[in-house]
Amino acid sequence: MDSFCIRLGNWFFSGLIGIGGGIILSPILLMMGWTNVKETAAVSAFFIFLNSIAGLIGSGSFQFQIDSQIQILLPLTVVAGVVGAYLGAHRFNVPVLKYLLGIVLFIASVKFILV
Repeated sequence: MDSFCIRLGNWFFSGLIGIGGGIILSPILLMMGWTNVKETAAVSAFFIFLNSIAGLIGSGSFQFQIDSQIQILLPLTVVAGVVGAYLGAHRFNVPVLKYLLGIVLFIASVKFILV
């Protein structure tokens, strides 16, 4: 029941502030001790990916047109995601991943405050 309440809160606040939810999910997973750093990175990346796909599908119902710049950046984003997943799983140790996760969380929080 506790995990359901946490998931429900994550979905609510993610929708309320308009972000993917992985940025809220990551600290929760770590603080509750449910995953280690590498598992958190993988789960959060997958969670963000699914939310992005859902957003694209949902935007199709509003006659949303994809800008040509996004069409150019989309393959680059996929390649960067694959490279990042490989590095996180096979090359980086846990302290490096903690440092990178901290940077991502800091950037997301600053963006949230300023925008």
